[in-house]
Amino acid sequence: MRIADKTGDAALLAAVRPPLVRAHLLAGRLREALALSEQALAAMPADPGFGTLLGYSPYLHLEQLRANLPAFAGRWPEAASGFERMIAVAREHGHQTLAASASSDCARSWTYLRLRDERVNTGSSWAKPWLLLRSS
Repeated sequence: MRIADKTGDAALLAAVRPPLVRAHLLAGRLREALALSEQALAAMPADPGFGTLLGYSPYLHLEQLRANLPAFAGRWPEAASGFERMIAVAREHGHQTLAASASSDCARSWTYLRLRDERVNTGSSWAKPWLLLRSS
C-alpha cells in the first residue's frame, strides 16, 4: 500500500485498495471499510476496465464490498439491491468471475431476507439457512 501511495500511479492505487477494504470488512470494522471504499471509489473513474493490473476490476470489487457492508450489518434489502446493481455492470463489461462471486453474495442476502420476513425461529434467533437444511 505504501509503495503504491509513493508511486502516485492511479491504476496501481486502485488495484491495491480492495484488499484493504476487505480486511476492514472481515475484521468487523464496517465504518472504516465504508470510509475506505468511498475514498477509493472517489479516487478512480467509475470504469470497470480501469486498474485491472491484478486481473480483476478494482471498481467492481469495491462495489461488491460496498454491497457486503449492509449485509454484514443485517440490512439485507440494501445489500441485495447493491449486489444486483454490481452484477448487472459486471455482466455488461464481461467480468464473469466478479459477477459470479457477487451472485453468491446476493443469494445469501435474499435467503436471509426471506428467513427474516418469514420469522423462522430456531430458539433465540432466526434460523440460518444451513440450520434449516440440517433439520430437514
